[in-house]
Amino acid sequence: MKKIGIVFVIIAMLLCGCNGNIKDGKAFLEGEQYEEAKEAFGKEIQEERHLKEAFYGYGIACFELEEYEEAVESFEKAIQFGAEQDAVFHSFLGASYLETERFDKAIQEYKEALVDENITAELKQEVRYNLIVAYEKNADWDLAKKELKDYKEDYPDDTRIKRDADFLETR
Repeated sequence: MKKIGIVFVIIAMLLCGCNGNIKDGKAFLEGEQYEEAKEAFGKEIQEERHLKEAFYGYGIACFELEEYEEAVESFEKAIQFGAEQDAVFHSFLGASYLETERFDKAIQEYKEALVDENITAELKQEVRYNLIVAYEKNADWDLAKKELKDYKEDYPDDTRIKRDADFLETR
C-alpha cells in the first residue's frame, strides 16, 4: 500500500499547482526521505499555506515513519481543509487507525476506499486484505471469515492469507 498511495498522492499534488515546500515534500516522499518530507510539509503548515495538501503529505510522511497517531491527526486535519478523500486517502487513514487500534474506524475507512469507483486493482486487493486484518483485530470473526472466503476466491495465489486462514479456523 505504501508505494501505491505515495504515487497517487504525488500525482494529485502535481495537479494542484503547488510549489515550494509542497513540491519539496512531494520530492522527498518520492525519494523515501520521510523525515525531510515531514519537515517540508510542516513548514507549509506553519506558514498556513496549501493546508489540505500539506496535512495530507505530512500524514503520509508520519505514516511511513510509523508515527501513526500523528498521521491520524494530520489526515483528519486534511479532511477539515478539504482534501480529496479518494481510495488512497481512505486506505492511508484506515491503516493509521488500524495501527492505533481504532479498529471500527479502520473498517469504516477501508469500506470507503472500496466504494471508490477509481480504486486500482492493486490497491483494492491491499485494502481487502487490510479489511480482513481489521475484522480480526476487532474480534469480528464472522465478518473476517466471510471476507477471507471472498478474498481467497478472488486472489487464490496470495500466500500471505494462509496465516489469517489458519488463525480464523480456530475461531
